[in-house]
Amino acid sequence: MGPAVRLGPTLLARLPGFALGIALLEGLAVAGEATVLAAALEAAAERLKGATDLEGLARLPEIAAMRAAFRAAGSDPGRYRPSAEALMRRVLQGKGVPRVSAAVDANTLGSLTFRLPMGAYDADRIEGEVTCRIGEAGEGWVAIGGKVVDAEEKILLADAAGPFGSPYADAVRTAVTGMTRRVLLVVFAPPTLAAARLEEAVAFTAATMVSHCGGAVRASRVVAG
Repeated sequence: MGPAVRLGPTLLARLPGFALGIALLEGLAVAGEATVLAAALEAAAERLKGATDLEGLARLPEIAAMRAAFRAAGSDPGRYRPSAEALMRRVLQGKGVPRVSAAVDANTLGSLTFRLPMGAYDADRIEGEVTCRIGEAGEGWVAIGGKVVDAEEKILLADAAGPFGSPYADAVRTAVTGMTRRVLLVVFAPPTLAAARLEEAVAFTAATMVSHCGGAVRASRVVAG
């Protein structure tokens, strides 16, 4: 069984109804690029381009709801964009879909398909219980890519060693690599998202990851306020 995951009291007070979709995957072999997955990513990008443009992106229900959640937590979503929005902006700007590995790309496909921030974390690098909460002054983490993120008033995931992920940017400490065998998948859902849609997003993304990396889904659930 993977780490226990709960929602912190301050987050629940500011964001009643905020939820996480959680899945633990085990026995993975994280490969490089997968041709079928590459085609699926390109198809998802084309569907997005057919559905909206840069001007209309912020009006999509999932994007607008997550931006509202960021504001309720205390963050400016114009300065700190939710990761799904940042990904979609990149696609709509003609910069293409980022490719990392089959596991991370499966996560990207899920985010593009459901328009929700998602994180994939090496479960063996997580220390103890995980809390989704609002960051405090003085906290931070080193993000994938090397940027230092100020955690104050950001929705984040933290374990015994401190913050390691968020619907904004994830930490290098728990990043999925070629050595990863167990993944904790987290889908961040704003209060307005239907529970069934969140469950669908978790199931789709986890199944895609298993399809391209092997292994199996050992546990899956929704953590809601």
